[in-house]
Amino acid sequence: MKVKILFYLFFFFFIENIYSQSNFVPNASFENHLDCPTSMMQIYLAYPWFDVNSSSDYFHSCFYSPFPIPCGGASVPNNNMGYQEARTGQAYAGIGVYASGWPNGGYREYIEVKLIDTLKSNKLYCVEFWVSLSRACLNSEPDGIDGMGAYFSKDTLKYTSSDTSAVFSVVPQVYNPIGNILNDTTNWVKIFGEFTAQGGEDYMTIGNFIRDENLHIYFPPDNNGTSYYYIDDVSVMECDTTKPLPGDNIIIVFPNPVEDELTLEAKGNTLPIAFEIYNAIGQLVYKSNMIEKTVVPTANFAAGMYVIRFRNSERLEYRKVVKCN
Repeated sequence: MKVKILFYLFFFFFIENIYSQSNFVPNASFENHLDCPTSMMQIYLAYPWFDVNSSSDYFHSCFYSPFPIPCGGASVPNNNMGYQEARTGQAYAGIGVYASGWPNGGYREYIEVKLIDTLKSNKLYCVEFWVSLSRACLNSEPDGIDGMGAYFSKDTLKYTSSDTSAVFSVVPQVYNPIGNILNDTTNWVKIFGEFTAQGGEDYMTIGNFIRDENLHIYFPPDNNGTSYYYIDDVSVMECDTTKPLPGDNIIIVFPNPVEDELTLEAKGNTLPIAFEIYNAIGQLVYKSNMIEKTVVPTANFAAGMYVIRFRNSERLEYRKVVKCN
């Protein structure tokens, strides 16, 4: 068994180094596994992912059990927490992030991973991961919340008390916008953002870092007082700001906040720049191309925060803009 595990570890890291050098997250879609899950609470099988309270879950289509499991156990797409196809591949993780009436700020589960490389000081990183609210097998509708985020740290997060389900009192660098309740039980929803590293960050932790009293919660008519999310396709990449855009131009976005028309401008640029606009839940709402200047009609955009992603063959660049009522 020891030889088998060592072989798997070597193989996983070999694959990561060849195919995922641009992504700092190892086993980013949870496909690699030391063994197939046989029950819940086995995120450690998706090595090198782990949890901090021994209760986070790993789902894979290769799940097996010697006994009949009415809801599918830890399988994909049917499992004890509901039904969901993997966004990519055959696997994903799962965590409980809210349970009504729980003390010390609320019930929490987290998943954590050591990054492939240490983050560099003053470097800008682009982060994204996908979530889907689970509708637990045979249970009523779940509660959707807005408190999902990613926290980067030099050391692994550890509980300092005997309560290994409490809220970590840290502020995530990347988080779902406040008030944007994640209540989609059918589709995968992207959470994304960018942050400048302090330097030395080796670990990434995903979960809900907001105390219950500060959460925005959707209570369906037949709610069960809990929130549980599947997680897939995690990415941490350098936002390459060292390479200039065509013509070494800075893209200007105005006005911000915007009402009816948003102007994108790169003075003196001579090569096409593709851009996409995403809303706060990661849905693509507009895309086009520009050279020097373009105007985007935004009158029909819903109020809220939007992210614009500019792309050419060498670089990605992001801008945030707020749409007024």
